[in-house]
Amino acid sequence: MMLANLKQSYKWLYEADNISLQSTYENYIVAMKKFFKGIAKYPKFKSKRNLIQSFKLKNVTNTIRIDNNRIRANKYGFVKFRGLKRFNG
Repeated sequence: MMLANLKQSYKWLYEADNISLQSTYENYIVAMKKFFKGIAKYPKFKSKRNLIQSFKLKNVTNTIRIDNNRIRANKYGFVKFRGLKRFNG
């Protein structure tokens, strides 16, 4: 619900993938809960100027494909990446 309200206020959020926005929001909620319980310090948010840029994608509709050092994400097209965590399945 909160994400829908934010999208109405900030139209540029429509450019991002919904699943990526949802996971970011979930991470934010977890970080703030840990902060208020006294388990962790106040969260540090990423800056656009940060050298390490990342985001999460979930392969819900099986549209994500890996080709050499590129990954095809549904809304973004092909994106170069460095490194890959190997997994079975």
